[in-house]
Amino acid sequence: MSRISDTLLPKLRARILQRELQLPDLDNITSVDSELGRTALRIMADPEFTASMKVYVITQNLLSIFIGIVSQYRDFLAFNKEYTRQENIYMPQGPPMSPLTRSYFTYRFLADYRLDDEPVETLCSLFIKICNHFDLNIDRRILDAVRFAGDSSMGVYSVEKGRDTLMSLSDVVTGDTFECHCPSGYKGCVNDVLLVRVVPDVYDRNTPSTMVITPYVIINYPKNAWIDFFKRQGITKTDEDFLTRYHRLCKYGNAKLDWNEYIMDAYVNHSQSYIVLTGMPDIRGTKPHEMN
Repeated sequence: MSRISDTLLPKLRARILQRELQLPDLDNITSVDSELGRTALRIMADPEFTASMKVYVITQNLLSIFIGIVSQYRDFLAFNKEYTRQENIYMPQGPPMSPLTRSYFTYRFLADYRLDDEPVETLCSLFIKICNHFDLNIDRRILDAVRFAGDSSMGVYSVEKGRDTLMSLSDVVTGDTFECHCPSGYKGCVNDVLLVRVVPDVYDRNTPSTMVITPYVIINYPKNAWIDFFKRQGITKTDEDFLTRYHRLCKYGNAKLDWNEYIMDAYVNHSQSYIVLTGMPDIRGTKPHEMN
């Protein structure tokens, strides 16, 4: 069976040669008289965002335009059908409409939806492949943002230290600790357990990472409860390939873990800067909205 990129690239060639498809670099985006250009200007002027987060927000908007281009082709019938199905089920507008936020939902389809398997191909990897194949002059920061987003997954973290919107997080499985910005304004309380998508800084991997979605704060089920959950999924640090299996579970889920369903079932409350969940994905009766 042909991979989606193999069938799509020839169809895009004519549009690129005729300049019907242009993917500008970051510096030129802000000077383009277009919806993306106007959006980019607003983002670049926003003092609440770090420089790296501005790149991610602009990149997310660019990728949304990219989806609009490629989804017109028959190769994307399955993608379009699944996107529409999930949008109708989950209505991802954020609370009070839905506990699934638009940014959460968008990243799930950009970074995690598998267009092809073995090796996995996503919209992020397809974007990079198209840029490389046609040698498009895309700004390095945008390409890095797409690559980092594509490599990212949802994850469960414990707050080790909070101060303003920069906090110290610890991965509940690996124990790795790192600094992280939270653009939503959530300040973090020690021992809070967060479900969130984290990406590295596009300018310097040694500077704090960024949460690119509004964090989900999980109450009543502390760090150790989540360590036990991942152990029940067969993921322990003593296994040689635990990092690979841990990443795949966080990114794609399994029969006992669907992040969309978990968030819907576990929703409790929300504030402007975070959303509150409770319960464990694999233990029935722990989530307030789960169906019998």
